[in-house]
Amino acid sequence: MADAGKTGKAVKNILIVEDEEDQRLRLKYVLESEGYKTDESSNADQAIELIGRKKYDLVITDLKMPGSRSGMDVLSAARTVSEETEVIIVTAYGTVDNAVQAMINGAFDYLQKPVNMPELRLKVERALRQAALLRDSGSREVLRNNFNMVLREADQLRARTKEIAVLARSLLDDHETNLGKVLEVAGKILEKARV
Repeated sequence: MADAGKTGKAVKNILIVEDEEDQRLRLKYVLESEGYKTDESSNADQAIELIGRKKYDLVITDLKMPGSRSGMDVLSAARTVSEETEVIIVTAYGTVDNAVQAMINGAFDYLQKPVNMPELRLKVERALRQAALLRDSGSREVLRNNFNMVLREADQLRARTKEIAVLARSLLDDHETNLGKVLEVAGKILEKARV
């Protein structure tokens, strides 16, 4: 998907879709300083065209942009081309409901404007880890099934642990009762020995 960087690790490809040039350049600068390779687009139409030509590890897209298409269309295109490509939606204050809807539609996460750069770095890192996990597992469905299997096994383990705890408590209670009887008998023997 990407070339090897200075560290020998594959360089991750990120598409930045933002109609505001200063925001787009700011995101580009921060991501490239972290070692990512970036492409940029100022509108959804161009972004969808780029997604059709190149496979991206991550797409960071503004939700609302001028024109007939939006970040939701970019999300849909990214999901259609590759389910391994994660998408982070960037939204202005007041459109959080739309960002939540985007997450329901498959976006990895969202960021509010103005973008907090440490938060961006963290979410990008998490999204790229998720993309790698999906790539390694084969698909979202396999990942979901594996996760559900782990949850079922955890529930079974929890139930078995409760059974063991009840048994252990029962044994301790029996031991305390027996120990109490032994101490009672020992006390009577000591009393008789003093007389």
